[in-house]
Amino acid sequence: MTDSLPLDIATLAGLFSGSILYGIFVVLFILCLHTLLYRRNTLRANYVLITGVVTMFLLNTVVLALSFSRCLDAFIIMRDDEGGPVAYLQNLASWKEVARTAITLCYAVLADVILIYRCWVVWGRRLIIIAIPLVILAAGICMDILMVVTIASLSSGAGIFFNALQGRITAALSIILLQNIIVTSLIVYRIWRVSKSTVGAAVGDLWPIISIIVESGAVFVATIFIFLMTYVTSSNSQYVLLESINPMIGITFSLLTIRVSHSSTKSASPSQASRTRSQSQTSAPIRLLTWLARAQQIVVPVLPQHATPSPQYTMHMAERGKNVEVIEIGRLGQRLGDWEGDVDKLYEPGST
Repeated sequence: MTDSLPLDIATLAGLFSGSILYGIFVVLFILCLHTLLYRRNTLRANYVLITGVVTMFLLNTVVLALSFSRCLDAFIIMRDDEGGPVAYLQNLASWKEVARTAITLCYAVLADVILIYRCWVVWGRRLIIIAIPLVILAAGICMDILMVVTIASLSSGAGIFFNALQGRITAALSIILLQNIIVTSLIVYRIWRVSKSTVGAAVGDLWPIISIIVESGAVFVATIFIFLMTYVTSSNSQYVLLESINPMIGITFSLLTIRVSHSSTKSASPSQASRTRSQSQTSAPIRLLTWLARAQQIVVPVLPQHATPSPQYTMHMAERGKNVEVIEIGRLGQRLGDWEGDVDKLYEPGST
């Protein structure tokens, strides 16, 4: 059956939508870097997330440049060749298309690695929790390699819906979809379970974080699902989704970091911090927020927003038991939950 959306029009529409989303990503990329570097409440910046978002931006830029170059070749340089632009766009074995596909798949793998890293940190760095996501990640990488090799060996004019390629693309998209559902669910369940087992003012701070993580995950999962449906139905509209996936990965990553940081900063009001400090026996929410601060750059409500540890009080963090992360402060050797004094006295105003 002939597709109602021609290949050349679908390619141009994909480049247009991808360019608009790339512009949105550029703005969010700058804001995300500012959040990770200057709005954190940790001693050191989380260079894993910083490296991740910078790499995403560079890969996205290269993919967009290759997409533009292919359109330039198809509609300007080789438009008078036999078959016209459509014949050129159907040649998936060209080096530009192979490189674009390989970089896009590396981009998706990077996004999965960062998502698994966040899950690992939120769960107290337990490898057993991320065992299944790591197996799925390995399977996805193997499928990606097979896909790139298959595309590079296709004959001219085979097209994206060629039988030998269709099964591998469907499998790769299904793996990405499954990975995001599982890991996002693990992160949300961890936060929900700890918040449910605690009482006090800090519990209310966790529900906005849960909703933000669910919303960000749902947006990306919905995008991948629509992409998968358009592909399995052999619709050329999948080219529009293909160009949109790359910036959408960066957009959801950046939005998650920015919104969580902004939500935590708003919730960290002085009155709430005072109430939290007065409940010295309820230290589990503080420990959870410490985990989240290290994983997502969340501002911990119990501490002043702009504060750094006093030089004479070094901080040591260690995990004990199921849900307990103990913070010991320098020479005092006391747990933060057992400290009866004013926590603010242990901190000096300074830049973060």
